[in-house]
Amino acid sequence: MRKITDKLRRINPFARKNDGPLPRPLPGDPSLRVVKVFVEGYEDVAFWRGVFDRFTNPYLRFEISVPSREDLPKGKKVLLGMIPQASDELLLCVDSDFDYLFHNSTEQSRELLSCDRMFHTYAYATENYLCYAPS
Repeated sequence: MRKITDKLRRINPFARKNDGPLPRPLPGDPSLRVVKVFVEGYEDVAFWRGVFDRFTNPYLRFEISVPSREDLPKGKKVLLGMIPQASDELLLCVDSDFDYLFHNSTEQSRELLSCDRMFHTYAYATENYLCYAPS
């Protein structure tokens, strides 16, 4: 840790030698609850933001993003694999892709519908809502 602080002092033009400890980041507001929401892809973030923004208040905030992974796969399969990790602090959002219509007739449909922390569209995909929003 000492090496890092010394390096930061060297690159800071306003720092003097042995200025004391570096300032600590401000602590987060303990009364603010942040819920992570993972979606299939980057194009889905805006759609799900429109859904969850209605529930944001001074005590609750939703952080919507695609799960960060070292490998390239993203999408529904990745989120289905995350079902065991889903909780009140981690919600999963996917396109239905007809799973709602199949209603327990396939393994994927049963898995998706049995998870109460997974939200899904009733249409095939978010693009259906974008093409004809009044529907």
